[in-house]
Amino acid sequence: MRVALAMVLAYYIGLSMGWEKPHWAGLAVALCSLGTVGDSLRKGMLRINGTFLAGAVSLLLLGLFPQDRWLYLFVTATFVAFCTYMMGHSSRWYFWSIAGYPMPLLTLAGGVEGANAFDTVVLRLQQTTLGVVTFTAV
Repeated sequence: MRVALAMVLAYYIGLSMGWEKPHWAGLAVALCSLGTVGDSLRKGMLRINGTFLAGAVSLLLLGLFPQDRWLYLFVTATFVAFCTYMMGHSSRWYFWSIAGYPMPLLTLAGGVEGANAFDTVVLRLQQTTLGVVTFTAV
């Protein structure tokens, strides 16, 4: 009941604010719901911090390699490999998982214009935070 209510509220807030893709907020609610509030809050914070790191690296790489695809792909693959390595060697494996896999997706979701990429990264971070805050409040 808690997860359903939090998901409905997250979708409602996302849609009422006119945000594109409010399913990201619902996804954050669904993936952060655990048995206890403390575990859910911890996982939510790891998700927010991982999304922030993924967005920051995504924008940094777009700024550093705007025209050099091969160097961008090499650095992206290196970052994803580092995150994969850290998943196996850290107690915060969920943080590294969230930092690694959405980073290339956030970079490509914006299209060819940097302003769209920035908007996509900010929107993803806002909706992830909305989902975690909504689930915590409910």
